[in-house]
Amino acid sequence: MNTIEFQTYKEQKSHTTDEFPYNTYLCTIPLDFPSVPIHWHEEIELIVIQKGKGLVTLDFIEYEVEAGNTIIVLPGHLHSIREISGERMEYENIIFDLNFLGNMNMDVCSQKKIL
Repeated sequence: MNTIEFQTYKEQKSHTTDEFPYNTYLCTIPLDFPSVPIHWHEEIELIVIQKGKGLVTLDFIEYEVEAGNTIIVLPGHLHSIREISGERMEYENIIFDLNFLGNMNMDVCSQKKIL
């Protein structure tokens, strides 16, 4: 895949801000949506499988995942999520800016939760 093609998969949705570099989403496939198309972003993403099972693709390798699994998606890595036919998967997406772990700037999280 060339650089131009790779750029077309960059997710346009903003998950974090400078003031709040963290976000979480609770999702159920297929009830909320049948799949999350292949994409990448600059934040780290943890996909924590709570119930059921489904499929997660990471850098073109497909994994069958189930309750208890956690997938770590590093910045800039292509990934997608989809259902296994006849199955349901509940999962939590935890998305945060890498600077959240060692940011010297005072954001809302630093001020109220970390200090």
